[in-house]
Amino acid sequence: MPKSARHLFILAWLVLYSPSSFAPDPSGFLRFELPEPAATVNHGFLVPNELFPQDGDRVFKAAGPGAYIAVGTERGFIHFGLTTKATHLILVDTDPEVARFNRINRMLLAASTSREDYLALRMAVSPEAWQEAARRDGGKVALAELVEPGSYEFWVKSRRFEKDLTVLDRMRFAALEKPSESNRQEELFGQGNYIQDEALYLRLSTAAKEGRIQVENFSLKSVKNFQAMTAALKAKEIPLSVFDVSNAWWGRFMPKDTMAALLDACKEIAGPGSLFLATDRLKSDLKNYHELLPHLSRRTRKSWLYLGFTFPMMEKMGGTRLFMDYLFEDTDREKRVVLLNDVNTEPYPRKGSCTKTLGGAAP
Repeated sequence: MPKSARHLFILAWLVLYSPSSFAPDPSGFLRFELPEPAATVNHGFLVPNELFPQDGDRVFKAAGPGAYIAVGTERGFIHFGLTTKATHLILVDTDPEVARFNRINRMLLAASTSREDYLALRMAVSPEAWQEAARRDGGKVALAELVEPGSYEFWVKSRRFEKDLTVLDRMRFAALEKPSESNRQEELFGQGNYIQDEALYLRLSTAAKEGRIQVENFSLKSVKNFQAMTAALKAKEIPLSVFDVSNAWWGRFMPKDTMAALLDACKEIAGPGSLFLATDRLKSDLKNYHELLPHLSRRTRKSWLYLGFTFPMMEKMGGTRLFMDYLFEDTDREKRVVLLNDVNTEPYPRKGSCTKTLGGAAP
């Protein structure tokens, strides 16, 4: 081979096969078109209000490999961190500000060099620290969200410093970033605080750096958009780990037929360890539930219930629509959904009568 031709060959090889050519895209791992308009809505749920994610420990431990699909901001990062088998995280929400928060947080995780560096970037007092982080590694990783005009100001406003944030809102972010001794005693965010825990931070930071965190901004009420996303997962042979809708399954947020259709789409990528996770509030006196959920007796704040459901259990009930009919009924709904929870997310053994009611074995 002539010398000049050999040089051209080597140059082409370096361009095509250099390590930077294989650098993951930090913006995500799925590419798909939305068949319908995103129908976004600003609902304002930026501040995390599920203060005891440790109550969902058994769901997170039971979740199989694949994509963890979640709504909201910090809750998705926390819950993915607490799973041991989920490989990818998809944060999907109808609120553009929630999506923007998640994109920025994903980029901060990708840009950070350590947990301490990540915390410093989260709490940076000027945008220059972000711009410097975006220039690291010779610009090999495109961290556009960090240098986009207004990103830093948006982050500051949504998190900590604005006067229109309530004291409670500021406390929730402070409990994640700079937890006080009282926060620790009260177990706020429990062992799910990835900002303070080295192993959880590393799990999330690695996923961000490897492009395994995706942020989508569309309404779950658009079943076709959700189906397009699950079809993209199926094409990449990525199964469902958890479909985590928080309390978006409530009737005021989601028609039950729509929720059932979303679960049907999830069935297409469900594996043996795939789960549906829903949260619910107890509206009646906590003492009515102490026998079923004894850990609630020590809570000084209202807790969310973490309810895990397997897809085989839904089939045994006659399919997703009958399952949602049962879940949506108003009469004594709270106690029924607790008994129905076949993953048993609570950190205490369930009474034998509860297990019998479910017709299945508690883990």
